[in-house]
Amino acid sequence: MVFSVRNILSFFLFFCSFALTASSPTDSIYLSIKTSNIDNDIDSLYSIGSTIYRGNPELARDLANKMIILNRNSKNKTTNFSNANHLLGISYLAQNDITNALIYCRKAYSLRKKANDLKGAVMSLSNIGICYEIQSQYDSAMVYYTKCLSIDHQLKDSVGLGYDYINIGNVYWSEYKLDSTIYYYKKAFNLRLELRDTVGIATCLSNLAGVCIEFKKYKDAISYCREAEKIVQKIDDKYSLGVIYSQIGASYQNLLREDSATTYFERALTIYTQINHKRGIAKSQSRLAKLYYTQKKQKEALDLLTNSIAIYRAGSFINELIPDLKLAAQISFENNDYDNAIVLCKESYTLAGNKNQSDYQAECAELLGLCYQKKGNYQLRSLYLDSALLFLKKIRNMEKSSAIDFAAYKTDIETKSKKIEIDKLNLEKEKQKLAIKNRNNTIAFTIVALVLFFVLSVIAYRKFYKEKKLKAELERKNAAIERQKKIIEDKNNDIFKSISYAEKIQQAFLPNPINLNIYFADSFILYLPKDVVSGDFYWIEKREESIYFAAVDCTGHGVPGAIMSSLGYSILNQALFERKLDKPSEILFFLSKTLNALLKQDDKSVKDGMDIVLCKFNKTTKILTLSGAMNPAYFISDNIFKEYKTSKTQIGYHKQKDASEYQDVEIPVKRGDCLYLLSDGFADQFGGPKNKKYKYAPLKELLLSIHSQKMNAQKQLLHNTFLSWKKEEEQTDDVLLMGIRF
Repeated sequence: MVFSVRNILSFFLFFCSFALTASSPTDSIYLSIKTSNIDNDIDSLYSIGSTIYRGNPELARDLANKMIILNRNSKNKTTNFSNANHLLGISYLAQNDITNALIYCRKAYSLRKKANDLKGAVMSLSNIGICYEIQSQYDSAMVYYTKCLSIDHQLKDSVGLGYDYINIGNVYWSEYKLDSTIYYYKKAFNLRLELRDTVGIATCLSNLAGVCIEFKKYKDAISYCREAEKIVQKIDDKYSLGVIYSQIGASYQNLLREDSATTYFERALTIYTQINHKRGIAKSQSRLAKLYYTQKKQKEALDLLTNSIAIYRAGSFINELIPDLKLAAQISFENNDYDNAIVLCKESYTLAGNKNQSDYQAECAELLGLCYQKKGNYQLRSLYLDSALLFLKKIRNMEKSSAIDFAAYKTDIETKSKKIEIDKLNLEKEKQKLAIKNRNNTIAFTIVALVLFFVLSVIAYRKFYKEKKLKAELERKNAAIERQKKIIEDKNNDIFKSISYAEKIQQAFLPNPINLNIYFADSFILYLPKDVVSGDFYWIEKREESIYFAAVDCTGHGVPGAIMSSLGYSILNQALFERKLDKPSEILFFLSKTLNALLKQDDKSVKDGMDIVLCKFNKTTKILTLSGAMNPAYFISDNIFKEYKTSKTQIGYHKQKDASEYQDVEIPVKRGDCLYLLSDGFADQFGGPKNKKYKYAPLKELLLSIHSQKMNAQKQLLHNTFLSWKKEEEQTDDVLLMGIRF
């Protein structure tokens, strides 16, 4: 939930009132936000609780209970009560109290489902899935995450889908299904990039770092973590920062850089302690304990393990508890504290047996045997050491059992074979008796059979020879086809690699779309190349108090268009920064003249050019100056749509005498006015029921109908409209559409 300005002021007043009065924190918060509208007061309490629940879950629960009390006199009883239960659930989840978390999250889900609050229901379902995931009940977690995915698809909620993909990827990760993990992490990452969701991007980077650690690409993991760290530090997300520091520490530990690993594990521990995240505290203590143990710092390691074991026991985190108990037992044994080692080791041995973790069962049994040997109890020593040995030989015994079963099966088969042989001998004797009686008939039959066999043999041989010859010819042709196929595939791969590299080059010189948001907070760029590389490009630069931007459509698309776009981008920068040209018309004249000379258009061997709209916006005077060639610009002010047509002289194709070929138009701009620059790709796309072009008129109507919405929402609507119109048809041309609200 977004924290409004009113909420922030209320939260500030809470701290002031809390310092001046002796009332409880909850009462102080309520007094600081209290208004004449109870529903607004409940919303404010919910906003504050949703912000502080990780760092102060107890206070968040007090606020939830206050919401329940106030709800008796409210109008929106169902919504308020479901929000209060949601806040109770996530506050318990923050403390890893899974039992209570499930109770309240399920209550919240039931209320929201009855109220048809689908977005709220998704939040509750997601939290229920997290509870099951923490308890290692991955099948149950997947059921709830899949429900979230289905509802978010129904709602077309891109942000929610991003979280769903991450949650599903986390479950596959816990189940060691790496291919599925990477698939869903990449879906989440691509969606976050499209939405420019920095928090979601940081989460995806952290997940990708985890995959790199699994594949032992530790330097790549650190690189991903560094990028994520920059983002979460800006938004002060302490929990995510703790996760990132833990990943960096684990990477350094695997790179045998123990000092760096210790530093980052300690940072993670500090952060988890600040926000009172029990499981994070325990995991950080476990990691530090293992490091200290390898460094012979056994006392420090045992102190940390004592704390982590207590937290794991309280939270029923069995998988994490087993190795910590074993390590604590090992340290106690090495310090001659055999009684404590036996107690810890027996607990680990029992839990490992419940979880079918055979490796820990064997290790614990061996350590118990050594403990009893030190205590002089050789009977128990032999018992546990024999158990360890028997456990390790279990697989071998299974293999031996399989061999015995096979031997018995083989004996049975041989017995049956002997019986069949005896039956065959008896049958031969009967045949011989019958042959003696019918010798003449047999001789005649044999002669006929031999003749028939000879004839059939000749036929069969000729057929076999012919088939063999055809098969050899077919194999020769197939081999030739395979060789040609391999040559074509190799060439295709080379071409694809070259185009992919060209894409990287084009992406490198194109400005980051975020640059437009820096200069115009409410803006978008819809950029859909037809091929891997594009002939359309956008240009954004700032000089002094003016911002220059353009939408450019080069001749062709794909590789030829990309080459033209690189030339155009370079010439525009040269005009602005080297020639210090100011007016858009002057810049266009310089662009056309330079392009004409570079491409030697005079000899008419090349007929390539550019369609463009170029704008200059002075932030001080609030004057927009635009000029262009071939392409229009759309301007909407006070719900009035105006189209600015540009010069009919294409850039680069005709040799212009002076800058008068391109006219400047000055437009006074006020707050809320909208400007749209575009190439012809959207309007020229074939599709719809009759497979016709979309055309400009419907596009203008669409822009006018949606211009009052946020630019990001407009971008999504335009993208969806384009895909809905295109459907299964091939994309006709590169698509570029820029939108700016002043």
